Amino acid sequence: SVRDFLSTHFLGPSRDTIISYDPAQGIEVLKGERRHPLVNEADAILPGSSDALQTIEQHYLDGQTRIGLIMTYCGAIMPAGDPAMLSDRDRTNAVRFHQWSMAGRFHDNDNICLALCESLPELNPILLSNPHIGSVEIKHPDQAARAAFIAHINPQMNPATVELLAQQMAGLRLIQI
Repeated sequence: SVRDFLSTHFLGPSRDTIISYDPAQGIEVLKGERRHPLVNEADAILPGSSDALQTIEQHYLDGQTRIGLIMTYCGAIMPAGDPAMLSDRDRTNAVRFHQWSMAGRFHDNDNICLALCESLPELNPILLSNPHIGSVEIKHPDQAARAAFIAHINPQMNPATVELLAQQMAGLRLIQI
């Protein structure tokens, strides 16, 4: 999975602690010390709980270790929308994340947070306009890349069928084909 790749190969060699937060799964410590009794337990911080980011902040962003935080499905954690229409949890999460990006204790200690989402418009605009937050957008494959992938996974397929499928699957990522 993307989370496993990021934690093992991208963050693993350079971080003392790696934490994953998924709104459906809760908080999981992938590397380092577990500092909260409910993290990584069956009754972990409740998925979707507004306490999750607060727990990470209180127990891990202490300035003592280099933290790597992987947050998946960020569109569900800090969604876009009119602030008046967002829930208290959604507004609080966006503000907390914004504060982390501005806080010296986060970036002065070589900490990094990877906030993963399907597309940038899913995220709260306060995050996208923040000069301390960078975005990397991975584009969908073009028709040639889709055709090459389809031909690779099914080499016996007729080339005309490969091209037709590649055309009809526009907008899909390779993993979805």
